[in-house]
Amino acid sequence: MIKKLIAFGLVIPLMGALVLARAADSEKEAPQDPQMRDLPHSIALMKTFVYKPTPEDPNQTPKEKAAKEFLEQMSPRLLKVEVLKSGEIRKENRRYSTGKTAEVWRSGRVTFFEDSTNPGIVMVSTPEMRQDSDDTGPAKEVADFEELGWVSREAFQGRETRQGVPCLMYKNGSLAAWLDASTRLPILFVAGDHHITYSYKPLSQGPLVLPDRLVKELNRSIRGWRGEYIRH
Repeated sequence: MIKKLIAFGLVIPLMGALVLARAADSEKEAPQDPQMRDLPHSIALMKTFVYKPTPEDPNQTPKEKAAKEFLEQMSPRLLKVEVLKSGEIRKENRRYSTGKTAEVWRSGRVTFFEDSTNPGIVMVSTPEMRQDSDDTGPAKEVADFEELGWVSREAFQGRETRQGVPCLMYKNGSLAAWLDASTRLPILFVAGDHHITYSYKPLSQGPLVLPDRLVKELNRSIRGWRGEYIRH
């Protein structure tokens, strides 16, 4: 009887250690489908960019400081990108570190871009105009998360909790990303001197419709690109 009790007493800790080992393995085990999911058919996404402050150089001359500020004006940093998606129509409202804003509309493979520095001027881009060598096959649209195209099964590191959300963690060199384990949508991306947080909410308005002014601009741009006469 005593021998049985001793043996039973040894088995319980052993089973407990086995359970913990299996749990640890499952934390590192890549999910069956490690890929990110596309944004739902209708949703609002906010990307917020945060940059590490650059330490001031006490030996910097006024001319060097002016040159630095000029370069920053020429290459502004994104601060926020609001993405509204409804079917194949997407609208992006971008805000930059210089105060400049931009509005980008996408309809399938067609892109419209206008920013606050050139009000009233719309830049139109279509596959026909781009003539990309890899853009001649099936419809090619911009990925929902272009900055996370490297996320794959090979980059999977394990499971962690971020912002109170159970996540799948991926890493590739200096790049790291955390996807919500249930939705497979990103909540955090870290890359060198900056990181991006992602927040989601239902689209508060009805289905997006491409504004008439953009449709007219598209037709005008295509005719102009083809060399057709355009009556103003």
